[in-house]
Amino acid sequence: MSGVAVKESAVLSPGVPLTWQIAGVGDIDGDGRADLVWRDTGRGDVAIWRLAGASVQQSAVVAPGVPLDWQIVGVQDVDGDGKADLVWHHALTGDVAIWLMNGASVRQSAVVSLGVPLSWQIAGLGDVDGDGKADVVWRNAQTGDVAVWLMDGLRVVQAGIVAAGVPLAYEVAEVADVNGDGRADLVWYQTQRGDVAAWLMNGLSIGQSLVVSSAVPLAWQIQ
Repeated sequence: MSGVAVKESAVLSPGVPLTWQIAGVGDIDGDGRADLVWRDTGRGDVAIWRLAGASVQQSAVVAPGVPLDWQIVGVQDVDGDGKADLVWHHALTGDVAIWLMNGASVRQSAVVSLGVPLSWQIAGLGDVDGDGKADVVWRNAQTGDVAVWLMDGLRVVQAGIVAAGVPLAYEVAEVADVNGDGRADLVWYQTQRGDVAAWLMNGLSIGQSLVVSSAVPLAWQIQ
């Protein structure tokens, strides 16, 4: 892409088996170009495609047979080394684990939290405090509460509820820096009316919240 124009398009690989699903996109090797993280939904294997524009520079299986109850919920740089890492959530136990990546190899891994209640779901990852390390944004599917974990690699530095009882019709659509201050913000979508809102974040606090657009036709979805 070049702004709103398609600069180049290509088929990277024909006929990838349908059991393989793209689990995330991120710069795994730190070369400034996004790479693809794949998961085999039949066996649990994890693979990486290192990309160079519209071509696959390298492909490799990083780990075979990871139990399918472990799900990749984010591909972001949580330790600030310039390389995206894998954040995992266990669908049955609530455990959270992180793989610190170095290209197509796992440099270090650890379970960072055990038994997070299953009503809490990871809504996204982004650097909400501007320290160069991605943080974890949580949403409680029952109460609507929103929480944030401030991360430093394999360690949760600080955690807190940033808002309680947000109506469940509002969903976190994206975690991204919308105002260019170096801190990721929360973009919300109201699934019944089509409203779009943003919370400008400052760590564990909301600096400002605003409705960006009202009543966007429901046929349009944020991707």
